[in-house]
Formats: sequence, C-alpha cells, structure tokens
Amino acid sequence: MIVAKFGGSSMADADQLKKVKAILNSDSNRQVAVVSAAGKGIHNPVKLTDQLIHIYDLIQAGKDFSNALNEVWQRLDAVVEALDLDFPIHEELSNISKQINQLSYAELVSRGEYLTAHLLASYLKWPMIDAADFLVINSGQIDYQASKQRLMNITKHIEHCVIPGFYGVNAAGKIELLPRGGGDTSGAVVSNLVNAACYENWTDTNGILAVDPRIVDQPTKVNILSYDELQELSYLGVKVFNEEAVQPVRMKQIPIRIMNTNRPELGGTFVVTDKNSVDYKPEVAGIAGKQDQVILTVKQYQLSSHVDSVIALIRLVNNFHLKSTYSLSGDSISFVLSGVDEQKDIQDLVNQINANVNPDNIHVTERIAKVAVVSEAFCNRPRLVGKMIELLEANSIPVQQVIQTSDDIKVVFGVANADYQRAIECLYHEFFRKANVRSMVAVNS
Repeated sequence: MIVAKFGGSSMADADQLKKVKAILNSDSNRQVAVVSAAGKGIHNPVKLTDQLIHIYDLIQAGKDFSNALNEVWQRLDAVVEALDLDFPIHEELSNISKQINQLSYAELVSRGEYLTAHLLASYLKWPMIDAADFLVINSGQIDYQASKQRLMNITKHIEHCVIPGFYGVNAAGKIELLPRGGGDTSGAVVSNLVNAACYENWTDTNGILAVDPRIVDQPTKVNILSYDELQELSYLGVKVFNEEAVQPVRMKQIPIRIMNTNRPELGGTFVVTDKNSVDYKPEVAGIAGKQDQVILTVKQYQLSSHVDSVIALIRLVNNFHLKSTYSLSGDSISFVLSGVDEQKDIQDLVNQINANVNPDNIHVTERIAKVAVVSEAFCNRPRLVGKMIELLEANSIPVQQVIQTSDDIKVVFGVANADYQRAIECLYHEFFRKANVRSMVAVNS
C-alpha cells in the first residue's frame, strides 16, 4: 500500500484535482490519499487556510466577515461545478455558517482540509475518513496506539480512502491542529498506522534540490537521500519536506518519495534507510546555509575534561533562545549562533559566561555565514572535508571555522558573509555539476 500526501498547491483548483486523480489512478497501490487544504493557484492568490484564519480574526474583532466567507464558498463551489461533483457542498457550507461564531480557531481553520478532502473524495468516488474520527493528539503528541486502533476499526472493509491532514482530536474529543506543515506529518503518521510500503509526498517542486535556487539558478535535484541526510537538510531549512514528518515513517523504515504533482515523470527524490543498494551515490547529499551568524569561542584550560563547565555553557546559550551548533576541542568550545538581534544580546551572554564559568578567554566574530554540507560519506572519508576546505581556499574564500563531530554526517564551514554565495556556488559546481557529468558518462559507457 502507498500513502500519497498532496500539498495545498496540488489541491488548489479543479485542474489540479484532475492531476491528482490521474496520479492516484496510475498505480493501484495508491490506496490512501491525505490532503492539505486548497492552496494558492492561478485563480486563487490566497491559501484556503489563510482565508479561514482571516475570517476567524474578523469574528474575534467583531467585524463583518460575510464577504470573506462568500469568497471561500464561491471558491469551493467553483470546484464542484467544474468537476460536476455529486457532493452537497451547500449543505456543508450552511452547517458551518450556522455555527461559525461558536467555532474555535482549530475547528474553523481545519474546515479547509475537511472540505478539500470531501471534494477529492467525491471526485474519486472514494470514501472520506475524517481525521477527527481516529487521529488522537495528547499534549501535542500523536497517540499511535489509540489512533491505529480507531483507524483499523474504520477501514476494515474500505479499500481506498481520502483523509484530511493537519488536524485530529485531543483527549476531550475536541479538534486540535498539528503545527503548520502538519499536513506532511499527518501523511507520515497515516503511513505509520497502516504500515505503508511507501509514503509519497506530492508538492509543486521536483524533489529536494541540491542547493537554494535563489543562489544557484536551476540547481539539480537530489535523486536519493538517506533518512539522516533528509533530517539534516530539513533541520537546516530545506522547506520541501517538514522536519517533523520524518520520524513517523522512520519508525517503521518506510521509504519516502517526494514528487512534483505537475511533473510526475521527473521521478522526484527517494528517501531510504540504506543507500548501499544504490548503484550511483553522489559524494554530497545537499548544501544549505545561513548568513548573519555569530561565532562565539570560549577557551579554558582542559575544558573538554570539565563536563560541568561544558554543560553550563550550553545551558547559558540555550537560555538566550538562540539556535546553535557547536564543536568541542581540548581547550575550547565554539558556538555558531543564529537569531542574534542585537549586539547587546551577545554582550549579555558574554557577561553571563564570565560570571558563571570564568573562562580564560572569549572571542566573538560577527557577520559570519554558515555553509553546511550534508553527506553520509563524511563518516568513511575524512579527507573529503579537507578537499572542500582546499577548494574554498583556492577560490579565495577563507574558512574561519569548521564544525564537525566524528560521527556527524554534516560539516559546517564558517565564512564571511560576503563570501556566502560564492562558497555555495563553488561547492555545488564541484560536487554536483561535475558529479552529474561523471554519472552521464558512466551511464553512456
């Protein structure tokens, strides 16, 4: 069984639903479709979820929301008419309208997924299973055991179904939303519950791109990744796949395929547990980064032997709610800090470190860019990091810091803000463009 999750762009309008139906019908193993609320499209510049949030805000402010509500109804009604659906859309909309002033934020916003799922189910002539009937959320966490039992009871005699993503119910039976991006998580959770053979995530991009397309024009997509590599790239800010959606499928070792609804023939990115069975494995999985970082280096004699001091330093940095990565050597620890708004924050942190740890020296370097390279090859090829440093230095890009642990699959280079784009371009050209040429030669030989 394949669970196919379709994002908002895939559900934007009638034309997109036609593509979704063709995808589902092209493989009989695609038995479960999990959907987000209708997203932006050619005729709809605003996501349905954002339209509903706007209505909720108007209600709370005591303002007239009738025009905003009519826009939502007209949008959904247009899909029903375009696809000639046998679905009582007016009855559903009337029921929501009658109680709209009493609906909680979660109840109103979740109607985007609920109604979108109904539209696709009607078009496919598949049953729609409401996530509120089985997906149990306790204190923000999925209750897998309770959710699986409920879902199995519902689907005993059902071969295909459509499920709305993004929400479930809490212990009190009230609708509760997953975090933004929870549609991906819902699809992954459903895959876990039904022991899917594959979890497909359909979106509007060709898969995971090797680098940010705002830096490198039309970068190649990554054909295959490991779970660990995907997790790292998601954590570093690659937005195609929600970071929280990895764990539910990883628990069951379910492979992920990230595909483009508009270009399914491109094949997307395949995420697997073990890449050893793959014939061609590129040296690098992806490159990501951020500018305007701060490097904070704390030196103290034999610091690595003083566990209490190291823990105290990490706790102090965390108390300032800064995202950080760090590397520890014999006498020093270096932090790369993100989210620093003011010079005063850094000075306050330095003062607290001096007061609590009493180090020998603290050095702060500002306006640094973090360039992170992700690859499982780092574990077996330590010289690969040296090769990258030599490449950057040869292109007049001084590396001011390198962060990597012995078992890490990523290495972080600290370079000047001004060198950020060139650093990514150099690494991409060496490890992706040349790799693609080598791959084509191997295929053609």
